[in-house]
Parts: sequence; structure tokens; C-alpha cells
Amino acid sequence: MLSGAVLVGLLSAVLPGSILGGTAAEGQLEVTVTEGGAGPIPCRVHLAAGGTPVYIPGMPRFERDPHFCCPGRFTAAVPPGKVQVLIERGLEYLPFSTEIDVAAGQTVERRVELVRWIDMNPRGWFSGDLHVHRPPADMPLLLRADDLNLAPVLTFWNKTAAAVAPPYLVDGRDEGATPRPRCFHILAQEDERAGGAILLFNLAKPIILDGVTRDCPSGFVYHEAALGQKAFVDLEKPFWWEAPVHVALGRVDSIGLVCNHFQRTRLMDNEAWGRPRDRAVYAGPPGFARNVMDLYYRYLNLGCQIAASAGSATGVLANPLGRNRVYVPLERFSYDAWFAALREGRNFVTNGPMLFATVNGRPVGTRFEAPAGSFEARVEFEVLGRDPLEKAEIVVGGEVAASFAPEADNPRRIAARHDLRIGRSTWIALRAFEPVRNSVVRFAHTSPFYVTIGNARPRDPDAARFYVRWIDELIDATEKKQAAAGNPAPFDSVLAAYRRARAVYQAAATSAEGVLPGASADAEAAWARISAFFRPPAELADDLGAYRSPLLLDDGRRAETPADWQKRREEILRCWHGQMGPWPPLVEKPRLEELETTAREGFTQKKVRLAAATDLAIEGYLLVPPGDAPRPAVLVVYYDAESGAGLNPKSPLRDFGYALTKRGFVSLSIGWPREYTDARGPRLQPLSCLAYIAANCWGAMAARPEVDGRRIGVVGHSFGGKWALFAGALWQKFACVAVSDPGIVFDEARANVNYWEPWYLGAEEGVKRGRGLVTAQNPRTGAYKRLMEAGRDLHELHALIAPRPLLVSGGAEDSPSRWKALNHAVAVNRMLGQENRVAMTNRQGHSPTEESNEQLYLFFEYFLKRPQAPAPAGK
Repeated sequence: MLSGAVLVGLLSAVLPGSILGGTAAEGQLEVTVTEGGAGPIPCRVHLAAGGTPVYIPGMPRFERDPHFCCPGRFTAAVPPGKVQVLIERGLEYLPFSTEIDVAAGQTVERRVELVRWIDMNPRGWFSGDLHVHRPPADMPLLLRADDLNLAPVLTFWNKTAAAVAPPYLVDGRDEGATPRPRCFHILAQEDERAGGAILLFNLAKPIILDGVTRDCPSGFVYHEAALGQKAFVDLEKPFWWEAPVHVALGRVDSIGLVCNHFQRTRLMDNEAWGRPRDRAVYAGPPGFARNVMDLYYRYLNLGCQIAASAGSATGVLANPLGRNRVYVPLERFSYDAWFAALREGRNFVTNGPMLFATVNGRPVGTRFEAPAGSFEARVEFEVLGRDPLEKAEIVVGGEVAASFAPEADNPRRIAARHDLRIGRSTWIALRAFEPVRNSVVRFAHTSPFYVTIGNARPRDPDAARFYVRWIDELIDATEKKQAAAGNPAPFDSVLAAYRRARAVYQAAATSAEGVLPGASADAEAAWARISAFFRPPAELADDLGAYRSPLLLDDGRRAETPADWQKRREEILRCWHGQMGPWPPLVEKPRLEELETTAREGFTQKKVRLAAATDLAIEGYLLVPPGDAPRPAVLVVYYDAESGAGLNPKSPLRDFGYALTKRGFVSLSIGWPREYTDARGPRLQPLSCLAYIAANCWGAMAARPEVDGRRIGVVGHSFGGKWALFAGALWQKFACVAVSDPGIVFDEARANVNYWEPWYLGAEEGVKRGRGLVTAQNPRTGAYKRLMEAGRDLHELHALIAPRPLLVSGGAEDSPSRWKALNHAVAVNRMLGQENRVAMTNRQGHSPTEESNEQLYLFFEYFLKRPQAPAPAGK
């Protein structure tokens, strides 16, 4: 049988067996493959005699999907009888298949012309396969044989490592009058263990970890290390057990829809060791495909913007190179441009049909923004198939909005224009299917178009609850493994990551905010550089010092549950407010009055005035980076507003607001209204008054359109560090807190820790305390005296910040020994199911350094630019 190709010549001759190089009982088949009369052209050949595969020595072979690749001409010695021949060249050519009789001692020569049914490169689309386990030495021929433009090669796979050396990117473009771009990268890595598989591309060096087992550490450790190299992270299949952990905690660039279970001749109809699907809902091969899609759709419905991807797993599963592929549109091809476009979601994936789509004339991956109301979308698409098509569908938010059948006179084409009115923030995608044939599922799927209406994010509590249940199952199974393990300790960090991920989905299920869409690359690179600071030195890891545990309630019971902690938290607040004085009512509608606007170094500087109390107006500097989307923000507190805004040359390295705005944060820098705070003492101790002022500044910032009110942090150095510590502890809506060497515990041996001074906590009616250390001649006064006599210390304020992240940028006043106090905040966070929420860096002197500031900025990059549970409501 001939299919999709032209037989242009047939010559048979009987030659002596010795000339054939085989026995007299063998025959010989000589084939030349051409295109358009030119050739030979490289191709993939499936050759069998009597059902037994035939390979050619010296040509790349793959026995799981029995074939070899040739440069366009091959000679095969075959036993006499019928020889089955299938020749293919990727998805853009019609296959050639036939059966040839070869007699003993006979040479059969054939010339085959392959016919291209579509040519994607001239249309501006370039193909890639993201799951490749073939020898790098074979790749130049394999790319040509299956007409693929790009492939990263997984040379590191669990404990399997190839000897590779830079340059890792290999240019293998075609020669000739019309060269095709082709390239491959020989440093890609797959971590595939109990939690599933992630694929890591564009690494600078392999990720090598010690002590890795099937279960420990979690795959997210590899994920974080890859992000530290600014790598591209592909979630190889969405049904892997750790898939929702990667999405919640990291930056997943793409998720495999046309994954390696979709094979050339069959579907591998199971979830391997991933989470099994509900087969009553997702029955048979079509159900397998719908389950994969629905898992992906749930992430999109939670506001995640993640591209669809495809991979064949050629080399380990029964697929040739490029059977499952990604198509990306480029004006000019390059490896880096291809991955950049994929990260933006400007692509479709397929193992058969070709799918072209626009919305309002814009390409796939477009982000549409509309004011409150509705969005009018005109969807135009065309599907072309090598084989007959079954249907095409427009999917909106996971639901099929419209379905289309092939043209009556052309079963290989579906084209339509369809109008949609969308009333909520969501996404739009196109998908197309061929009929299922012998369990083979072939389809195409675009990455989404995103629609944001009224600045709202997509929200799907049901999807969030689905992944909460998923992670609960994962945690339960892992706890059982831990209980049965000879060494249970490595499972602690695995479970900690799972619980962090669960908190993200739980927040999305119970709050109006939902999952924040898309972690930034900067945020995830930051974690790789600061993660070590969330662990105390080994000798201090379990040292709680002499501090009374903040988990102990006033009645002596220990808080064991979040509900218990809420009661204990109220006790601590009640005590401290009782000693320092109650806050007056917050400003009802705080706002920033813009006094002066200046363009400065790529951002906007606004001198502003705001009501910091009902009877106090202060001035400061609001620095706003370019762009319209609400951004994370930081309140910077210090002696003067100019230092934080980078306008005081006498305060080097205190310019936190300026530096963070250069990194994409909105910042508000304010100074100390000392006359006001002094006048309120001792009825309201100055530090508590400053925290009250910061709370009103938070309200003014949260009301700004440039600011995402859920992601506002607070930071200060020295005096400003004390101010930031009290602000973060007493006002729970600050999303995270960073303090630079304030002295985080009471320490009467350190003059600069000086909480006893009347401008901090030592204000007392009718008493004028002298400046300096506490002595018999210069004793404690005010709230400081009462707190010390009651056995209170600042570790209780650290605990009030939990579960929000806290960074201590320690210097002369906050050495590593302060971990004895911070370990109590770690314990509170752990009881609340949180890990990696308390960190300390250390330097030699009191003043900030470039290194300590970089660490502080990375802390904000990670915790304010990544998906996470929003700050708790209330005070």
C-alpha cells in the first residue's frame, strides 16, 4: 500500500549473494528518499520483515518505537518475503507506507518522494520537543529526520549523567539553498522520583545534590536550585503528585499537555505513579486527555499564567523525536527567542493537527485588560489536519463555550469566527481533536489568551479546594513513609514544603484574593540566594534560651492549634497594649496628597502629605515604578524621609525605598515626627505611637491604585528597625517585616539596644530619665520597667508577626546568638504549619553593607513577588 507519497522508481535485479554482503538466502532493499525531486532528504524509517524490526548498522536506532533514522538513503539486508516499510518525517509530511516482496538473492531498489502537507517555518512557526533522552551525538541527524527545529537534551536524569562540556548549545542548521534552523542544547535535567518529574532547561551547570533518595528531598529543591540559575521549569505532567506544590511555591513556566503518554501507536492509559484519575468521570483514552486538560485548567482558574507544553520522551518511551511538539511563532529564529516566547505562552502544542487562533486580531498569549463590565472577544481560528478531524472547541475558564465540526467538503479543515461576551476575569483557549483510532489520541491545544476585567483576578474556590484535598492525600502518604523510614529526619523538609503549598490553596479557597498569578523569575532566583538564612547555626538550632515560650497561655496551657494560638496572640497583644497604652482610632479614610511629582531614573517620585493620625499630617516620598498593574510595596521608616528615598547623601545604604523601587516595588519613605510621639508619652509609649502611625500609612498605601494592598511590607534600620518591628507586630496587615540591627531583644549590656530610653518605651509621667545604660543611679522607667518586671521580652513581638515572614538583618546588636529568641517564632510558625518564615543574616558592624542590603532586598523579592497566602485580615 502506498500512502501520502509518490513511488517514482522501481528497479529489481538479481545479484550474487556475495555482492550483497549477506547469505545467498537474503535479499537486499535499497531506498532513496527525496522531496520535490531533490534529495536525498533525512527521514525516519520503520522497517520490518516477518514482524521483526530491521535496523541498519551505523544509523541511529530506537527499539522502543522500532525505527532508525537515515540521511535519505539506506541499504538493508532482509530475509526473503514481505518487508513492511513506513517512512515518516515529522508531523508536517504525509507518511509513506508499503509492503515489498524481496526474493532470496534479489536487490530491490526504490525511490520514494515524501510530500509535505504543510510548511510551518515559512508561516513563522518553529517546532520543539521538550522531552528528549537521545544521545547528543545523534541529534543533528534526528532533528533533520523528523524535521524539528529545536530540542534540549536531558543529559542529567536522576543519577544518570552524561559527560558534557560547554558550549552546550549546538547549531545544527540544514545546509543547502533553503536551510532550516535547527539547534539542540546538551545540558537539560530531569528530576523524576516519587513526586513525579520536572524538566529543567537552559541551566548554566548541572544540579547535583547529595543524599538524594526516591522520596527526599522533594522535587521542589531541584526547582529552587534551577530558578537560582534563571532556568526554564517545565512541569512534565500535571497529574504528578508534587505538581500542585511546584505551582504554588515556585515559578512553573509550562505544563505538559501533550505528554509522553500520547504515543505514536497507542495511549499509555494510566497515570503511572502519579495521582490516579477518577475513571468514572474520565473514562478511556478521551478521558485521559480531558483529565490532563482539566488539571491544567484549574491552575489557570486560580490566576496562574502558565504555558502549555509538549514532549515525547523519545529514548525511553515509544515515541520518535518530535512526535509531541510545541510550535512557537517567531519573526527570527533563535534558541533563546524560542524559549522566551514559550514562557510568554505564545504557542500551541500538538501531536497531529495544526491550530492557528487569534482573539480580537491578537495572537495566543495576549493579556487583555478591560474596565469593569464585560469584554467583547472575537475568536477566529483555523485547524488543519493531515488526517480527518473530529471537532474544534473554544474553551473559556475550563468550560466549552462553542464547538465546531469539520467542513462538509473537507474533513481536514475547521475554520470559524465566533463572538464571546465575557463578564469576569478568565482565560480563553482553543483545542482540536482527531477521532480516536485504536486508542491513539491526537489533538492540538493553544496556550491561553488572558482576560482581566476591572483589575480582578480569576478565582475558583472549588479548584483551590481540589488541590487542598490533593495535598492532604500527599501529606498523609508521606507521613506514613516517614513513620516507616529508618531515618525519618529527611522527610521533615519534604512535609514542610507540602504544608506551605497547602496553605496557598487553602487561602485561595477561603479568601476573596485567591492565588496570586505567576511568581516572578526574580522572586524565585531570590530564594536560591537567601534560603540558607532561614536556618540557625547547627549549635543553636534547638536552643530556646531562657525565654518563656510565647505558646504558653496565661493559664499555663500550651497552644497546640491555630485556634489556641489566636487566644494566646490576643493575650500577648492585650498585655503589650496595656503596658504601652491603647491606640486611638485609626484614620478612617487615609489618603496621600500629592505635593510635587518628578520623573527620576526611570520611576516617578511624588512628594506627598498624609494623615498619619487624626491630628497629625506628615510628609514623605512615594516612589512608583513604571506600569499600571498594582505592585507590591514597602513602607520605609527612619529618622527622616529623605534617607529611605535616596535623597540624603549623609545616609549611605539606608536608601531602602529607592533601591526597592528600582526593583519594581512601590515605596513610601517617612520620617520620625518626634514632637508628636514625645507629646503622646507616657500615655502612649513612643514606639507604640510610631507603630500606630505606620498602620495609618499602610492604609494610605493600600488605597493607592499603584499598590497591591495584600503585599505591603515594612522595613527600617536601627531606630527605624525598632519602629518596623513594632509596626509589624502590632499591625497584622503588613505582609512581611524586615528589620536592620535594631536589637531584637532587651539587652541592658548593649547601649544601642536602649529600649529603656524615654523616646522608645521608658516614658513615665513626672520622671525625667537620663540618657544611657540602666544603672542603679539611672534606673528603668515607664513601660520598659513594667515589661521587664513582668518577665516580658521582644521575642513575644516576633511571635506576633507569625505566620508572616520576618527577616533580621543583624549587625553589631543582633549577632547569631539572637537565634535563641527567634527560635520561639520558628516554633509558633511550625505549630501553624509554616516553615521558612524566620530568617537572620549577619554582618560585622552596625551600619548596613551592600551585601546585607542585597539580602534584605531579596527577602522582599521572594515574599512579595511570589504566589502566597495573603496577610490575615484584622489587627
